[in-house]
Amino acid sequence: MRLVHISDVHVYDPSSRALTRVKEWSKVAIALAAIGGVFAAGKVRQFAGMRERYPWIFRGIQAMVVAGLSGYLIRRLIDHGHHRAYRSLASQEARRTLFADLESQSFDHLLVTGDVALTPTEAEFQRAAELFDPFWDRLHIVPGNHDVPFIAGSSGDFERTFAERLEPFPIIRDLGEGVVLAGLDTTVRGMLQDPWALLSNARGRITEEQLKALRAKMPAAGTRLLAMHHHLRPNPAGPGSLVQRIYMGPAKGAQWVRRNMRNLGVDLVLHGHQHWNYHGQGYLCAGTSTLQPDGGGEFPTYNIYEFDGGELVEIERREIEGGKVRRQTIPVGDVLPRRR
Repeated sequence: MRLVHISDVHVYDPSSRALTRVKEWSKVAIALAAIGGVFAAGKVRQFAGMRERYPWIFRGIQAMVVAGLSGYLIRRLIDHGHHRAYRSLASQEARRTLFADLESQSFDHLLVTGDVALTPTEAEFQRAAELFDPFWDRLHIVPGNHDVPFIAGSSGDFERTFAERLEPFPIIRDLGEGVVLAGLDTTVRGMLQDPWALLSNARGRITEEQLKALRAKMPAAGTRLLAMHHHLRPNPAGPGSLVQRIYMGPAKGAQWVRRNMRNLGVDLVLHGHQHWNYHGQGYLCAGTSTLQPDGGGEFPTYNIYEFDGGELVEIERREIEGGKVRRQTIPVGDVLPRRR
């Protein structure tokens, strides 16, 4: 049995105004952050003396600091979004090569670990559905942070587009030959779930409710795979500034999941989000299947997993450079020691 794993396709609609609206709303966000800084200034005990002697000066400094930091972070996020949009438009050849390569192969299942869209809009999801149409009956998909309505102006609906291939999370599917695939929704959808979403929904969230259901539904035998968009561990060799590493950190709850995989009935986690193809004990990141990773020397990649008798026997990493595909092998023992 062969399972193909792709992630972070990032289909982009050039007519989308989402990134422009983010820039417009960023001024409001900075102003609100500054006002919040003024009110918060009165609660800082360490500066009680200065607060009492020079209250307006102190609060003014506090507001400027908070507004400055907010402006810097929001500016970085906007620049990152525009850069991603440009690279998504420039990745048409890689996207054509990817889907031509998929159609030329024989496999049983296609797993997509999120970020099929970029802003997201209905046009992006419609295009994504067209790309996945040849594999619709063997498609397994979970949402990524770019697939949910976080950005102002987004109009797409991930659940409506892929309704036929979704069910309440966690999704549990028997792939056959003793292999079970579970899927989680790790996306953050607004500040009520996570205040961090005010600046970025790039950090995921593994909910306790899904984990309880996962533990109850997972079978006791076979090779049990867990698919989600956000990562449990970052790529230690991946480039990125301190700010990027903070807002692109592992999903909330990741550390607990890493420590309790056996109790959850999970042998291997398959994910995306990080745009580099990497792996470690218990996890595999497919990278991005269409974009060249930020600042890295890699090319778009995806993975193929071969199972025999319920055991993972081969991992193939396929790298797309222009119109060509290169093949590499990842030792199975590096991610999943054989059970005796």
